[in-house]
Amino acid sequence: DNARTGQNTTETILTPSNVNPGQFGKLFTQNLDGMDAAQPLYVPDVFIPALKATRNVVYVATMHDSVYAFDADNNRGRNASPLWYVNFLDPANGVTTLPVAGYACEGVTGYSEFGIQGTPAIDLDRKAIYVLAMTLENGAYVHKLHALDLGTGAELFSGPTTVTASVTVDSQLYPFIDKYQQQRPGLLLQNGIVYIGFGSPGCNVKTENGWLMAYDGGTLQQVGVFNASPGVMASASGC
Repeated sequence: DNARTGQNTTETILTPSNVNPGQFGKLFTQNLDGMDAAQPLYVPDVFIPALKATRNVVYVATMHDSVYAFDADNNRGRNASPLWYVNFLDPANGVTTLPVAGYACEGVTGYSEFGIQGTPAIDLDRKAIYVLAMTLENGAYVHKLHALDLGTGAELFSGPTTVTASVTVDSQLYPFIDKYQQQRPGLLLQNGIVYIGFGSPGCNVKTENGWLMAYDGGTLQQVGVFNASPGVMASASGC
């Protein structure tokens, strides 16, 4: 919900009486290429063009900059493989995830790479899933907003869009510095606008700020920027 509680406040099927060991539990598993720090998302009745059929789908994003679409009902036969899978890396051309090694928080975060951390957002009307990916591109730290087709994983709306921002407060310019900003909160979709929150990667350094950015969900154009902590100089001595 918009309060970012992680609740489905309109749940009608699961109740305290039917969520019990006798009729509620894990059905099957699927393998991933990295840690899934983001929450999986579910959409019923998605048309999958490759199958010429409709499926209930679970969408999973990983810290290895991948997005999977799995059949939500079983992993048998054709469903042992993803309905579709996309990965935003291209090692042959210098595009990789960011290794945690080298950051001050190495050994503290619980994972080895930075990729997709915040939970994606889904627009059922546009049939799109919005994902914020972080990559290392030939030495440059980059955040990109992707909009993927729910049925195919194809990029939509001429995406992806590279995230950039700056604000001026009291004549002081504060740029968005990709290396020290991690997209932690779940993306929020409200009235066709995708809201993206950024914080620290887990290492307290001087150049971290809290940022909130807004992008038009139909064009992926930036429509708003807010820096929550301009001028705040965090300690660089700990994690």
